[in-house]
Amino acid sequence: MKLLKKLKEKRIERLLKKIEPEVDKQLIELGLLKIENNEKVYAFGSIHTVRTIQKHILKEKYNIDWEIPQNNHITVD
Repeated sequence: MKLLKKLKEKRIERLLKKIEPEVDKQLIELGLLKIENNEKVYAFGSIHTVRTIQKHILKEKYNIDWEIPQNNHITVD
């Protein structure tokens, strides 16, 4: 069972990397991401929108019901 979960997580990681340009495009359109000196600058609090967009794209393109990671010990902003 752990192996299956690990394989699923690896697949999700690969797909998240694959959809990154599409996510970035939507964030730029929403004004939540800017590219400055070839580096990404996210608006404060945008991680919630990032995860929502990722979840939506994974569902629409790959029919994956991704559970957004919940970790109260990590600060992402």
